Amino acid sequence: FGRRVLVHLLNSAAAAMGLLSMLRGYKPEKESEARILMLGLDNAGKTSLCRALIKGSGWPSLQSRPEHHVLNYVFGLSDLVLNLIDPCHPVSHKPEQQACCLKLWNDLLQSRLDGIIFVVDAADCQRLDQACTMLDWILQHHSTECLPVLVLGNKVDLPKAVSTWDLKCRLGLAGLTARQRNA
Repeated sequence: FGRRVLVHLLNSAAAAMGLLSMLRGYKPEKESEARILMLGLDNAGKTSLCRALIKGSGWPSLQSRPEHHVLNYVFGLSDLVLNLIDPCHPVSHKPEQQACCLKLWNDLLQSRLDGIIFVVDAADCQRLDQACTMLDWILQHHSTECLPVLVLGNKVDLPKAVSTWDLKCRLGLAGLTARQRNA
């Protein structure tokens, strides 16, 4: 089994529709339900994207969540039921809160998943190195070896957003051969 890493950029206005069209082509091998883990730094747009996909119901996006809180969004898409798992990422950069976040992510990565979507705020250039570190941690995790990973550049319509190539470079994904991406 090989892992497939895809990088796709979406502007905030078309994010939900673009993600829906990508997910329509995704079929898990096992069943008609897919469990997708949504990961990324705080304020990358994970919860907003999930809320847009389910037409606005769920956690109020302007209200912060407890750091241990995991949201589930379930909706149908053609003959596929998608279960999007949205754990929070601590806004604080304190080491103990980061450790708590990584423990939660570690536990979720070891659950029965069909794929991962890593959301990156393409307009937050100051945090792209931190996003790269988190993405690398995910890709190196033993539980993700055979999982497809979609790296989703969000907010690309904002003036400070980086280009697709710059985002790939900053996340350490540029210059990979097709064989390396699928390894």
